[in-house]
Amino acid sequence: MTRLRLVLKDESGVDDEKIKSIPGVVGVMRKSGQYQIIIGNNVAKCFAEFNKLGNFADESASGAKKAKGKRKINPVSAVLDAISGSIAPIIPAIIGVGMIRVLYIILNFWIPAENNTMTVLNAIADAAFYFLPILIAFSAGKKFGANPYLAAAVVGVLIHPNIIAAVTNATDEWATFLGIPLLNTSYSSTVLPALLTAYAMSWIEKGVDKITPAITKNFLKPMLIILISAPVALIILGPLGAYIGLGLDRILFTATHYPMNYGFIPRTYAGDCDPLDVLILCSESIAPLSLVRCYPVGVICMEDGGMSDEKIIAIPYGDPTYTSFTDVKELPAHIFDELRHFFSVYKQQEGKDTVVTSIGGPLEAVSVIERSMENYIAKFPEAEK
Repeated sequence: MTRLRLVLKDESGVDDEKIKSIPGVVGVMRKSGQYQIIIGNNVAKCFAEFNKLGNFADESASGAKKAKGKRKINPVSAVLDAISGSIAPIIPAIIGVGMIRVLYIILNFWIPAENNTMTVLNAIADAAFYFLPILIAFSAGKKFGANPYLAAAVVGVLIHPNIIAAVTNATDEWATFLGIPLLNTSYSSTVLPALLTAYAMSWIEKGVDKITPAITKNFLKPMLIILISAPVALIILGPLGAYIGLGLDRILFTATHYPMNYGFIPRTYAGDCDPLDVLILCSESIAPLSLVRCYPVGVICMEDGGMSDEKIIAIPYGDPTYTSFTDVKELPAHIFDELRHFFSVYKQQEGKDTVVTSIGGPLEAVSVIERSMENYIAKFPEAEK
């Protein structure tokens, strides 16, 4: 963090040049409804002194909300402000454990990972990432005006070992709460479920405050907030955040692009715990959410982050350019090489290792599809009822 971010009632009264002339100020910027003073690495000390001079203390989001309420703010800017305001306070923790991860990797050249000291050091490096939703919830609770401790407590439910075990170990049927199925996923290291939960709790808290008698607020109000918020997070907001995150996960963090149309085969469950991916070689770009009747010509077998990950290569029936191909080996050499290269580097910017282990023909592809369909039925037997 290098900037002092202020939400002002009236920015017109600020003289940018005078601010810039203050010793230690690098520059100023007006962005996302904020007046940002760029200071550098000493911003934490300046922030502490600024709070003392203005007697702001640790003002919650209420003051900022009042200031914002008096002027119109672009909705996109408001969303970005909410996200940045929730994530920025935890950046030091992320940087700290990130550097410890670098230290662990360096030491691992000489000390085996099985060493007890290395095991503890690995846990130190992972803890902030694993419990990231709780850190986000606390920070977002302050940002949105919810009780940050209650927000952290509710989001802690999402990553509780018993909850994770219940949803991931359910084989014959879905784990449920009040008869409602829970999404089979882990929320550790996620961001959006915690943000959505903290925002919802800012409204739930207001509603509960209105209905609880004054004499019972100390014990009944927090109980009701948690009792209402936890199921909402488990059943609605957690899955919603996970699905949005899944969509964002398909965005490439690189200048390269998918060499083919990219989608998935419905009613399949692959080795990476997602629907089976399919790359469609087609003369035209395919619109999102389209259903396409294809035949497989091959499969790329990979390892992605230590998990098996297969990509089916398929061609639409009747495509004028590619309909004559029946095997991936028949494809022009440059297409074949482009596929292999793309999937060996497309996640490097995310710090993830991917390895193309083999490329199979149509028979291997059919075998992978059939296995993934069987896995889907075994994982979700109620879908066949």
